[in-house]
Amino acid sequence: MKLQIIIELKSALLLGSGTGHGAFIDTDIIYDDNGIPYFPGRRLKGLLRESADEVMEMLTQANLAGFISSDVNSVFGTGLNSSAITVSNLELEGYRESQAVLQTARNAYPHLVNQNTVLHSLTGIRQQTAVNEKGIAKPNSLRTIRVMKPKSSLKENGSTIPRRFVGEIGIRDESSIRLLALSCSNLRLAGSKRNRGLGSITVTLVDEHQNDLTAQVLSDLEKHIASPDPEKHEKSPLKDDIKRKPSVYAKGTPGKAGLSIPYRVFTRSPLIFTTR
Repeated sequence: MKLQIIIELKSALLLGSGTGHGAFIDTDIIYDDNGIPYFPGRRLKGLLRESADEVMEMLTQANLAGFISSDVNSVFGTGLNSSAITVSNLELEGYRESQAVLQTARNAYPHLVNQNTVLHSLTGIRQQTAVNEKGIAKPNSLRTIRVMKPKSSLKENGSTIPRRFVGEIGIRDESSIRLLALSCSNLRLAGSKRNRGLGSITVTLVDEHQNDLTAQVLSDLEKHIASPDPEKHEKSPLKDDIKRKPSVYAKGTPGKAGLSIPYRVFTRSPLIFTTR
């Protein structure tokens, strides 16, 4: 069974290649021969496995583990057992359809359309330095990185559209879908420096008919929590604590009615919220 996975960028993304670029860029992103960045499938699978571990821990703490009929090792595999899923490399949305046109342009105008110019149009350069206790830059600490821009410009009207990676996930049986969909919903960060303002993403799992499986499984979980059947979740703390009320998004706009879960965040070190 083939499913489609969609990753939408919410901030600049650094999927490191492990190398630099010449003497100028210390950390470069991964891209193909045409200069188009892509998201390696093996890297995404590792992120989804970490996310799946977090999902199972949350469900177990809430006595809702019975909602998932498969475990992490059976879905993602172990050193001894094969994985129940396969993840392809993710390409930029629309890249496959325009690949022939890009190749024709490269052949016709190599001085205008080449790997470097294509890569430059999709990426940006960031620089950072370390500072000492007095706020002065440390010697030889300047580092330059290349990141993928989260949006592309539509010059006709000045608006922008978010960039998205699209790929395929093959699964052996449908019992893996719930854990996989919740893992996608829980995965919010990817790439290097994802704890320093980069790599904010949303991940969506859809079927062959473009039905949003992530939203569907979250809706099923909501119904599971609200169900009066005690065999599904014995003494679940969520059922008593969660109250149905309109959710509020970051900008204060009232959203659709849903489950509101109170939470607190404790800072254990200095924290910076970037504007990018």
